[in-house]
Amino acid sequence: MDWLDRGWPDSTCIGIDVDEIAVKTKYQRGVKIARSTLSRIRIHRTRGHALASLGKGMLAGLRHGHEWPFSPAAPLGLVVVPGTLAWGAVAAPFCLLGDLQYKLAGSEEIKAL
Repeated sequence: MDWLDRGWPDSTCIGIDVDEIAVKTKYQRGVKIARSTLSRIRIHRTRGHALASLGKGMLAGLRHGHEWPFSPAAPLGLVVVPGTLAWGAVAAPFCLLGDLQYKLAGSEEIKAL
């Protein structure tokens, strides 16, 4: 595990088992690491981008909703636009709270047993 010896690798946990931890490296390679070889694990929370993600999803929904009234799917277009706006109005405060929680939480260090 040459990349593990160089410090803290940038990787994403994809599975935890009794004997090993499976991670995906930044090069999209899956690696299984025996728990006995780890002395500590540093966990960083996922990035807080929920509000931006909501905006992209709403943009796509509104784009489809505005294209559909000029097609045979016109009734569907009349439902999608208000539904997308309502979804954004309800979800935005929760996304904002999630982004705020990410900013307040740092990283945690866990000692492997």
